[in-house]
Amino acid sequence: MYIPKDNDMLYSMVNMKLRDQYDSFEDFCECEDVDPARLIARLNGAGYEYDEEHNKFTPILDNIIESEESKDSEDSKE
Repeated sequence: MYIPKDNDMLYSMVNMKLRDQYDSFEDFCECEDVDPARLIARLNGAGYEYDEEHNKFTPILDNIIESEESKDSEDSKE
């Protein structure tokens, strides 16, 4: 499988394949010949985590909260 260099493109592509072609992350990795640990590490580093219940990667909640708090503090300075 072609692995995009851009993490957001990778996130999008993996989720599309999980949604359209595979019942699980394990099936995806096996069929696409992808190392699951490396893929999870890369997407975790980009701010995404695998949600097994929904069979997709989602933004890590802590990153969203930190981003919103940072934006709120910047808005209060204005």
